[in-house]
Amino acid sequence: MSRVIRCMLIGILVLSGFIPFGASYPTVRTPTLSEGGVNPSTGNTTTLFTFQVKYIDSNNTPPTAVYVYIDGQPHSMWWPGYNYTTGEWCYYWTRLSAGNHSYYFTAINSNGSYRLPSSGSYSLYVAPYYVPPRITLTSGSVTPRQGNTSTNFTFSVRYIHNKGWSPTFVNVVIDGVARNMSVPQGNFSSGISCTYTTNLSLGDHSYYFLASTPNTTGARYPSSGFLHVYVSNHLRRRIWICNNNELLWYVRTNGFRGNGTQDDPFIIENFEINMSSGGGCIYISNTTYYVVLRNLTLHHTELSYSSFTRNTTIYLENLRYFRIEQCKLYAANVGIYLKDCGDVYVKENDFADGYPHRGMIGIYADNVDSLVVEDNTFRCSFEGIRIYRGRYISINSNYFSNPERDASLGISLYNGTNNVSVGMNLLKSIFYPLRVVNSHGITIFANNLSLSTYGGLYIRNSYNLTVTNNTLYNNAYGVYLTNSSGIHVYSNSFLNNSVQAWDDGSANSWNTYYPIGGNYWSDYSGRDNFSGPGQNISGSDGIGDTPYRIPGGNNYDHYPILTPPTTPTAFLYNGGVFPSSGDTSTLFTFFVTYRHPEGVRPLWVKVHLTDAYGSPLLDSLIMTVPEGDYREGVNCTATTGLPSGVVFYYFEAVGSIGWQVRYPEEGALHLTVHSSNASAVLTNSSVTPQRGTPSTLFTFQTYFRDTEGRDPKGVFVFLDPIEAEGREEGYIPVVYELKKLYETSQGVCYGLSREITLQSGYIRVWFEAEDRDHNRVRDPAEGDEFIIYVERTEVLKDPEISPGDWEELNSSTAVNISIVYIDPFGRVPDYVGVDVDGVTYTMLPTGRNYTRGVSYFYISRFTPGNHILYFEAKTGDRIYRYPEENIVFYVERGAAINHPPQLTGGVRSALEGENVYIFYATYLDMDWDPPISVTLHIDGATFGMRPVTDPVWGRGVKYEIKLNLSREEHKYYFTATDSMGGFRKCPESGTFILNLSGAAESERSPSPPRAVIRYSLNGFNAILDGSGSYDLDGRIIQYTWTVDGQLTTGMVTQYTLSQGYHRIELIVMDNDGLTDRCEMILLVGEEGEGWAVRVAGTVILGYGEEEIDEGEGYHLVLREIEDGRAVISVSSEDGGAGVVVLYINRSIMRMGEIALTLDGKPIERLSPAEIANNPEMPAYSVVEKNGEIQVILYLPDIDGHTIVISSLSESAGKIQPSTNSLLFYLILGVVVLLTTLVSAVFAISRRRHTAKGFLLSDEGASHIGRSEAFNWDDFIEE
Repeated sequence: MSRVIRCMLIGILVLSGFIPFGASYPTVRTPTLSEGGVNPSTGNTTTLFTFQVKYIDSNNTPPTAVYVYIDGQPHSMWWPGYNYTTGEWCYYWTRLSAGNHSYYFTAINSNGSYRLPSSGSYSLYVAPYYVPPRITLTSGSVTPRQGNTSTNFTFSVRYIHNKGWSPTFVNVVIDGVARNMSVPQGNFSSGISCTYTTNLSLGDHSYYFLASTPNTTGARYPSSGFLHVYVSNHLRRRIWICNNNELLWYVRTNGFRGNGTQDDPFIIENFEINMSSGGGCIYISNTTYYVVLRNLTLHHTELSYSSFTRNTTIYLENLRYFRIEQCKLYAANVGIYLKDCGDVYVKENDFADGYPHRGMIGIYADNVDSLVVEDNTFRCSFEGIRIYRGRYISINSNYFSNPERDASLGISLYNGTNNVSVGMNLLKSIFYPLRVVNSHGITIFANNLSLSTYGGLYIRNSYNLTVTNNTLYNNAYGVYLTNSSGIHVYSNSFLNNSVQAWDDGSANSWNTYYPIGGNYWSDYSGRDNFSGPGQNISGSDGIGDTPYRIPGGNNYDHYPILTPPTTPTAFLYNGGVFPSSGDTSTLFTFFVTYRHPEGVRPLWVKVHLTDAYGSPLLDSLIMTVPEGDYREGVNCTATTGLPSGVVFYYFEAVGSIGWQVRYPEEGALHLTVHSSNASAVLTNSSVTPQRGTPSTLFTFQTYFRDTEGRDPKGVFVFLDPIEAEGREEGYIPVVYELKKLYETSQGVCYGLSREITLQSGYIRVWFEAEDRDHNRVRDPAEGDEFIIYVERTEVLKDPEISPGDWEELNSSTAVNISIVYIDPFGRVPDYVGVDVDGVTYTMLPTGRNYTRGVSYFYISRFTPGNHILYFEAKTGDRIYRYPEENIVFYVERGAAINHPPQLTGGVRSALEGENVYIFYATYLDMDWDPPISVTLHIDGATFGMRPVTDPVWGRGVKYEIKLNLSREEHKYYFTATDSMGGFRKCPESGTFILNLSGAAESERSPSPPRAVIRYSLNGFNAILDGSGSYDLDGRIIQYTWTVDGQLTTGMVTQYTLSQGYHRIELIVMDNDGLTDRCEMILLVGEEGEGWAVRVAGTVILGYGEEEIDEGEGYHLVLREIEDGRAVISVSSEDGGAGVVVLYINRSIMRMGEIALTLDGKPIERLSPAEIANNPEMPAYSVVEKNGEIQVILYLPDIDGHTIVISSLSESAGKIQPSTNSLLFYLILGVVVLLTTLVSAVFAISRRRHTAKGFLLSDEGASHIGRSEAFNWDDFIEE
């Protein structure tokens, strides 16, 4: 309206009394915009640009709209909505096409509009792309994999360059020494095979491959770790002993000492057995002599699922009085298997995976008593110790760690195991460190259980356990108790576990009497103002005044202690070796002083011996730790001979409750070992120049002369970095093999010219040669090395993107961008990041060895077009960038797929005042798209939430906001929008309710929902159905599926799967914000063919013909004959009852196309009535029940009882892959376990199930009607 009309209206209102005289009329102002711009200011077509402008309105009037006009097109901007008087930032996110762009901002509210800039526009430029050259090394191996010193070993690797460039070199690095490989001419784009042939000295040799070309980052195979080849001239045949006479004959004919008595046992010692060609190493049964197995090195690398007798490194059955000590067991299946044994002592052995980290169990004991396992090291990829039905067992002072991946289990006690002591063990980085199932009478004390991916201590269906003085650190669960009673937990330290403890029982205690108290909880927030048994006497006592609640039931630690039990650290110092130098005939004594302030003896003290690259020269030596006053210090020693060359060493001590110390704290010490009978010398060595940069070409030369006129096996130059002041640090020498140049009167000249790009600073240089007798000679002598200086080089290399290549990206796929960070001195960077289109994102590490290189990664998805990228790292005051020029790459337009983000949320008290609450939400995007916003909506108001965890969008980022709320009912919900426009609301419908009005509320917490997976499989097409999920006190509002890492939502979803195993996960959320997770493993075979059997928990897929040795009595052979029938041949050569679960995996198989045989004879098909009234074993039946087809196979045990194998289809006339099956465990006619495996063929859902079955005998059928809970996690153990 015009100013005149407005004034007239105001006057009328004043005269009418609606506005008093003297009242001021508010000044109406239009909004203003300021500080408009875009971040980043430059980029490419993959850059996510953030346009932002500040909106200000002095009347606090919200805008009707705020727009950014880009190239003349308006785009609505988003703002949180707080205080418009001081200014509110408005945002718009987008990606742009290449070229020049113009933009400006406008804002509109009820009082007017505003433009920024007032005229004209801002400009933005977007730029093109570059695919860097890259080397790929694949298929690295050696042939043969083992041999003796006269064997010719051929190392081979495939070299591929994406630009077709030939390599500068391809090396195989054997035991830290680089050897030049033969590189044939050919098509380097498709790949060529490079080889190197040599013979090797005795022992285990590590190797890997390197390649480089000019202007290309080098490549390594494998990318980390080592491959191995074994050489020995002292191998024995396997040992197979079945009674006392055979044992006595073996001991006498092989010259072993002893008489087999307690005072003078048989001692079988000091040799190796290598059974990499198949079978176990030692089998001994039915003996009564006292026997010691000592200092044996046993290799068993066959990976199969046959019986333990054939595939166990050491198999002992039905014997007593055995001691196994100081042995090294490298096994693919089981290290030591004990069956029906007693009085067995296992001490100071080293258990490690045989090949290559596939499912080793260290010790497997079944029905044993009087077993002691102590001071052993377990580096097993599947399980350290597993015990069934054990009695009077001590498991103390052992060390458990994961090899190159998480071990599944550390110590497992099952099925009636009792009277057990588990103490002072160190279990790190293990899926389940310690499990107790169906057992009792166990004491668990002074263990360190840390860094596990699931639970620290898991106890189920057990009673009468004591858990005390343990440290449980940084696990998913600290202690998990379920269906157990009489468990006493006190004086433990619970430190930073995701869930400190869980107990769903009511008959367990979490503290002892006052004043000893309960446990230390790192998240306890109570106070200590009172003391006494009732905590009602003024004055502190180190015990919390309020109990600590244990989730899962109505359990409390009534006396939570406020300081953790002390774990003082030990010290190692004054370490060294005597003599400090020598030759290969010298015995070297390593020494170090150990001290502990409380006089605690260590689990062990070791000296680790490595070559220049950190590869073990010898196995770590366990040092002798004498008895004495450890508070004052004791001298530990170990004596050994050494091979020629430079040997690096350091000392390590480990304690029973988890502490670990090292001397020196960083790097290593070293000594030089000369050859005792070398016939060769090196002279007149030189290095030029003595100062340069990473691009300087350094020339290394030396002269080799052999008195017998023989060529050397190799001549090498060593480069060892040192600090400018001369103090040694790091000890990470690089070794290069020199090339033969020419012959002179001084000898044969060997040389090499190259840039030094792996090290910087002052570098010590010397030369070594290895003659034909494997002797090493050196020039110059130790202490007189050449010193050169190289300015510090870059520390970032090997940028990669996956899946695909820099040239093969599309906008619908989330990609993993990675870079390798290297520091020659092993220092950890302050950060490593990737700058994508001007925005820097923090990258996450995947390792710890910075001297060798740690890969950092960041996962994201890009829009179509060009993108600019470079990497950046900061260490101290230095910032490194790679590459100097930006990596520019192009993203094709993929399928228009954008999955909306996943969102869960809730609220909790902030404990900062009775009205302060924290609202939290977890944002997860399967496309790895960052959020534009995560917002809380409460009572009509909106609040932007802030991230509180690392921005890893594809794994889940937690957002929080803290609000002070009034004492009334509040309705709230959460929303999130990703950068591609995907939207999610939580809950999907309605709102959450937070009632603070003071009205009485139920004391019972809402119960979580239950996730249940159903599915059907037609060939490779799977339909996943979550409709069986339920919530007892509400409704399910969200279904989230993950199939092999890919996410989708909805109650029912469909996938097309490839052949092989697939991990399927369903997460459901109810209207209370609670969630539940269910997981299954699905095996998909080739369409129209393929048979599968799951035997004792192991899935084996066979095509054509394959024999499955079940190990308890029955053997199954699966094959398909020409007429298309399925033939399942069952043999009973071992006698006795078997434990068999049979799944028939066939796309379409009619009832008449099944043939079953036992010991080559057809199994008769009978009706269920015929079998029940007059059982003829074996037999099988095929019946239709409720429109479904059921196939049941009946097999007899030695007592005439029956093993029942049942398969149930989904539709009449077919046996389909999606079947349910009953599993019957019968041993000597007794039902041990009766379970229904629900979900389908090759799939067991992670949910508790019940079942019922039939036990048949000569008297006919009797329905036993027993049901028992079953968990997928326990399937392989029970």
